[in-house]
Amino acid sequence: MRTIRLKISDKVFDKFLSFLSRFTKEEIEIINAGDNTQAKDFWNEISEAEKKSIDLGISDANSGNLKSNMEAKKIYGKWL
Repeated sequence: MRTIRLKISDKVFDKFLSFLSRFTKEEIEIINAGDNTQAKDFWNEISEAEKKSIDLGISDANSGNLKSNMEAKKIYGKWL
């Protein structure tokens, strides 16, 4: 597996996430770009409810049920 660092605009970010959603977690691992330490696998540390929520989000994304980054900011911006 190879690691790359990207700096992309918000416009491209939405398209990029949509593209990445086509892959499984075995094919792609998203890590913190600013972190040079070994990525820690959180999957074994989260609850079953959190795992189900993540799997549901992946399923939604794979089905094309996506919202743009701009739409998400409108909805959740006050909490960010």
